[in-house]
Amino acid sequence: MQKSIRFFLALALFGGIAAGLAAGGGKEDKNSGGVSKNLVVYSNTSEDFMSQLIPAFESKYGVKVEVISASGGELMNRLTAEKDNPIADVLIGGGKSLLQNSKDLFEPYHSPEAAFIEEVAQDPDNYFTGFEFTTHVLLVNRNVVGNIKIESYADLLQPQLAKKVVFGNAAKSNSAFSHLGQILDGFAIAEGKRYESDSGWSYVEKLLKHGIMLESSGNIHKSVADGEYGVALTWEAPSVTYMKDGAKHLEIVYPRECLYFAPSTVQIVKGGANPQNARLFVDFVISEEMQGAMGTTTSSRPVRKNAALASYFKPYSDIERIVGKNHMDYPEEWIIQNTKRIQAQFNDLMTRVLQ
Repeated sequence: MQKSIRFFLALALFGGIAAGLAAGGGKEDKNSGGVSKNLVVYSNTSEDFMSQLIPAFESKYGVKVEVISASGGELMNRLTAEKDNPIADVLIGGGKSLLQNSKDLFEPYHSPEAAFIEEVAQDPDNYFTGFEFTTHVLLVNRNVVGNIKIESYADLLQPQLAKKVVFGNAAKSNSAFSHLGQILDGFAIAEGKRYESDSGWSYVEKLLKHGIMLESSGNIHKSVADGEYGVALTWEAPSVTYMKDGAKHLEIVYPRECLYFAPSTVQIVKGGANPQNARLFVDFVISEEMQGAMGTTTSSRPVRKNAALASYFKPYSDIERIVGKNHMDYPEEWIIQNTKRIQAQFNDLMTRVLQ
């Protein structure tokens, strides 16, 4: 009799658990993970890459991904407002230097795939995982400038290029600020120093007088591609897109003075509803499969060591011959500590020169 009672109690308990799972609709237990088939991703990265990444992830893991795309600032405002009840599970885009002061919004995670990415793309504290490199280049329209030699920032001050060089506002634009960092560090390196020098600031003053400042980062590369100007201080991804599309009149120049490969990062949102799927997503983004696809079919440069690159990318070995090993020596901590001061100094200089 007691055996029968125990059997029916066990059966009732099992039935209750099954009913509970059915009623719960497969929602994930934040502690155990693994049940949910959903993931919410906030994205501030290229649609080119995301259009491949999301379908591949959904197909491999059977997870339905909702992507919400916006500017980095807007997404950070949302994450801050939603801190006590997060909507997102993952933020893809941005970087440690931009997100360092908000890392309380994120959950540390060390992916087993991180061992295969470049060291500069890794975070010792595991809050930020690099997935693509962003580097800042010169986009040259040869139909506008002809055969003028352009290999460096210094070459942009040639008299023939007056008012044909366009750049952004380094006090507002991340892309323009990255160029400013490369310029200041490049001129310092030439003097046997690092990060900043008076000669670098002197060059910036001359460039402000010599070139044209535009407010929109997107308009900068487009205006050169369309032939309105001759040289753009822009970033690699849109420049490579023109190459992919067969633009024979354009040339990408990697400036000799200095070139940073700054990692854009993916991070797990603290308190998100689907932490297990978020970890799977981070693993997948830097997997051999997706990093290979990134380097051979998109305009984004992968961070995984020895990842294949399409012919429209300049190989790292060629870049190293141009700028030396400084192209991987991204001074992230120095940038984090000095961004506000550098932006303020640039703003003062710009106001004085352009008023």
